Amino acid sequence: MTQRVWLAVVYPIGSADVFGAGWDRDHLHWTRDVAERECWEIAEEHGLGDISWTAITEFWSIGRARKGDELYGATVRGVLLPAANAPLAPQVGVRNAHP
Repeated sequence: MTQRVWLAVVYPIGSADVFGAGWDRDHLHWTRDVAERECWEIAEEHGLGDISWTAITEFWSIGRARKGDELYGATVRGVLLPAANAPLAPQVGVRNAHP
């Protein structure tokens, strides 16, 4: 059986500096509720307003929050862990950056 885990991340929207500006805590969660709670905690730490959530699918929700005129997004996404005996995926097109 494969186990579903949940990722939580908060990030600015509409900023030229969006790449590298997202906030997460570098871990996964066993439930959607705990992942959403992490987004709320991150939003609070950064002084953002309440998060308004929209369900995209059963396993993916996006949220929006504001800090003054700035808009922020939040994503909670459920993904399946690979099976214990699953073969490693080939690394097609990946090159070593340091020869």
